[in-house]
Amino acid sequence: MNKTTWKSLLERARKGDAQAQLDVGVYYADGVIDSKGNRIVVKDPAKAVRWYRLAAEQGNCEAQNQLGVCLSTGIGTRLDQKQALSWTSKAFAQGDPLAAHNLATIYRDMGQFKKAFEYYKRAVAMGDLDSLIEVGLSFYYGLGTTKSPQAACKCFQRIVRAKPSKTTEATQEDAYYMLGVASLEGKGIRQSISKARSYFEQADKDDDHRAAQLLLWMTGRSLSNG
Repeated sequence: MNKTTWKSLLERARKGDAQAQLDVGVYYADGVIDSKGNRIVVKDPAKAVRWYRLAAEQGNCEAQNQLGVCLSTGIGTRLDQKQALSWTSKAFAQGDPLAAHNLATIYRDMGQFKKAFEYYKRAVAMGDLDSLIEVGLSFYYGLGTTKSPQAACKCFQRIVRAKPSKTTEATQEDAYYMLGVASLEGKGIRQSISKARSYFEQADKDDDHRAAQLLLWMTGRSLSNG
């Protein structure tokens, strides 16, 4: 991204190009600095929201999702869960699995755990395997569904057995962590401290999973100096 490219993108966005409007919103959300350290776009979440809205009103699915996230978190705009649900539902109606995940998260944050659980399951059915960690947590702790550590562990095991390209690294690490917790507690799978430690080590393979580090420390491994 350079100044010429940015000006061209802005021009297309101002002429009503929905994809350009979305892209302008994304750049305003994060800000842009070129390879020489020159600031091309100053971070401005409020401007990002305005451009997301313009694209969303034209039916751009990703913009509807982004607008929903901003409204549900109060980033760049006033917190408005009702409007967040409305815009995210529009994206969901277009078949976007990320919208299903986002709807679930909005309902979760509103304390509506049953609806959250249902939408996390829908997201998984639509191909979003990252949402499976939330389904597993819901089963493990009985949030929005009947408590079932066995069903939870099946979710976590499915995640760790999946190809790395199917989930984010954070999801993989959290699944290993929860399998460690289940092994430590003997819930859903056989209790085994040695197996729990193995799972925690997998969760903390990059030395960045603090919760796993703490449980490793409790079962014998020293905390890293970092």
